Amino acid sequence: MALSSVTDINGSIQKYFEDAWMEMPQDDFKTPLAGSEYLDTATIPKNAGQYAEFRKFVHMTIEAVSATDDTPKTYGENAEPTSARALTSTIFRVPLEIIPGFVELGGFHVATDKIDLVAKNKDEAILLIRRTIHRLTNGRAVKAITYNTVNSDVGTAVGSGNVPSAFKSIFATGVEGFEDVLADTFFTANDFKRAVAILRNSRIPGVKGVQYVCFADNGVLATLSDDAEFRDSVKRHADMLGKYFASGDVIAEWEGCRFVLQDDEYRCNLAAAGGALTTRQDAGAVHVCTILGKHAMGYVDFGGSNTLARRTLMPKWKVQDISKTGTGPTVGWRMAYQAVPLDNTRGINVVGCVKYNEKITDIAS
Repeated sequence: MALSSVTDINGSIQKYFEDAWMEMPQDDFKTPLAGSEYLDTATIPKNAGQYAEFRKFVHMTIEAVSATDDTPKTYGENAEPTSARALTSTIFRVPLEIIPGFVELGGFHVATDKIDLVAKNKDEAILLIRRTIHRLTNGRAVKAITYNTVNSDVGTAVGSGNVPSAFKSIFATGVEGFEDVLADTFFTANDFKRAVAILRNSRIPGVKGVQYVCFADNGVLATLSDDAEFRDSVKRHADMLGKYFASGDVIAEWEGCRFVLQDDEYRCNLAAAGGALTTRQDAGAVHVCTILGKHAMGYVDFGGSNTLARRTLMPKWKVQDISKTGTGPTVGWRMAYQAVPLDNTRGINVVGCVKYNEKITDIAS
């Protein structure tokens, strides 16, 4: 049936955007954190409120001989324990965050341009949304948001705040704190060995079996490749897969940690340049890598119906033209999303600088 009105055209464009999102190959929609298999997921059905709930369980404690002794209490024959063991938990009520945006197509240009402007705007809009939710997610690992918690045992609100807080950080080459990180405080392979040891010593289970997962950018991975052992691990993985790596790919499995390549990494300025770890600065010299154990982070989306995690991250598209003569169509979107650390003892940030930080725009000629 021929399109006969502006309404028909707008409806056709909207369906095109929706279909393109759902049919997009996985390789074209890699958000290494957001919507990934490494995070817990909660989807809020339509008309079910603005909060998702995650539950954090606390391990049972050993019954000690005395208040000052953590040696397990033992009992004689036919003796009964004196107190019951209790499994407690906390429910985190995580609010959705709205991510809106729109592009102006320009009806005359859509009809006359030599390229398909609708398709071009679609590609750019999808890329923008993907980058936005990824940046929101890796930012939450460094700077937590305020949201409510409920004590599940008594069912009453226990207040609000940064609960749990963002992950703790260690710093490259073992320097003490963020203010000690200088421009030549480069990441080393030993920094990541240390981070994995900290998680193991804390009895944190891995995301993928015994493995933790680390999200690192090109500059970090290039710096780590100066270490022969790490470089050989990357090469073996590439040879096994027979491919080059793109964002979201696993580039190495080394020392009990799976390294995943991410774009739009979290960066900030050096303290000496007035920077702070919790103040993002895209051109900053300091890079942050996040290593996760099981149930360390979660993400929330709204109304997703597809069982594939990445496909539930579906924006609501709207195409309209408010001009009098059909010359000003716009494509807008609104996406409900949130990401939070669920347990700040199950992940850790590794903070430092990289040797290879240049971009094309940094080269004079």
